[in-house]
Amino acid sequence: MALLVPNIGELESLRYLLNATHQIPRNLILKLYTSNTDPAEGDVPSATAYYEPYADGNTNSYGTAANTGYPTVNNNRADQDYSAAYGILLNGNRWAISTAGDPIASGTGTGSSGAFTISVASVTGTISVGNLVAGTGIGAGAKVSRVDGSTVVLTVANSGAVSGTINFTGGVTTATYPEETFTFTGAAGNVYGYYLARANNMPVSIHGVTDAAAAATGNVLTKGDNTDPAIGVIGNKYITLANVANIMDDITVGMVVGGNNAVPANTEIIGIDILNRILYINNALTDNIQVATDSSITLSYSKVNATAHGLVAGDVIYIAQGTTNSGTTAGTYTVHTVYDANSFSTTPALDGTGDLTLHSSIMFAERFTNGPYPIQNNGDQIKITLNVSLD
Repeated sequence: MALLVPNIGELESLRYLLNATHQIPRNLILKLYTSNTDPAEGDVPSATAYYEPYADGNTNSYGTAANTGYPTVNNNRADQDYSAAYGILLNGNRWAISTAGDPIASGTGTGSSGAFTISVASVTGTISVGNLVAGTGIGAGAKVSRVDGSTVVLTVANSGAVSGTINFTGGVTTATYPEETFTFTGAAGNVYGYYLARANNMPVSIHGVTDAAAAATGNVLTKGDNTDPAIGVIGNKYITLANVANIMDDITVGMVVGGNNAVPANTEIIGIDILNRILYINNALTDNIQVATDSSITLSYSKVNATAHGLVAGDVIYIAQGTTNSGTTAGTYTVHTVYDANSFSTTPALDGTGDLTLHSSIMFAERFTNGPYPIQNNGDQIKITLNVSLD
């Protein structure tokens, strides 16, 4: 059966997604876009989609400072700096999150006191597992456990004889943010919608700029030796490292495992148990990893070079292939290790080499239903009240 997220789970999920508890590293930035884009499941930021109103004319003007009055971020936490980013930085603690029962189905019900089933006729809407149930004779907190035609099995016994209209509700959990206003100082073209991105501090010289970064071969890590060996057993899909201080610090999923004849080609780390120093891999070992044969393995990966990138460990970004790159897997990555102001590694580990383009990763997006809104004059405004729901 499908996984059911109860109302309290929806509440907690929204808190984490929106950083409402301030316990995860990043708030969200509210951004506008001027590309003629209808948000879809497979969307990613690119040179032709989700670019922001830096200039008039509905063109991608990344790489230059905005001249439309589109704002740079005002920081709202002393421990994080996002002043190089554009948009409005949201404050996680200002999301108001609540659960409301929206009626999604109803019908005429009958049932006996103490029974866990009811019969429902003349149903409007669709009754689904997990729906909250209310009506005369329905026990407090009852939910739908199973639907067998006109018979509905409940999680709570009926408190009395069931009769009359029975309502089935979805228990929708919604987070609402106070209205935010973008005020422009000049023409910015048509604004088609908005999106939310996890905050980062990439400068204008890098964010969304084609080929502003590059993937290069990172340092090859060697783990294990005859004194502190790596251990693996033929047929297993994991390797255990020695109990040595900090041995797990620089390891992440996606790294390519090699340097030992027991490790097949194209083997990668797919999971990590930090406490027990275990590396889970996608291929079974073809021999033992031990002192008698070879007690070490190598871990390889690609790093990102980008001058004055402004990123810190934990930042979430979208990495796209650049002009000369056909080997890097495009996708959403988290900054893992920052080596210096000009280079960093990611989790999952990056692959390939060549030019890259770095974007803020899109978490939520919506096109204005009555848009686009033409921004033509000094003082033109767009006001947005955010509502994010889990059902």
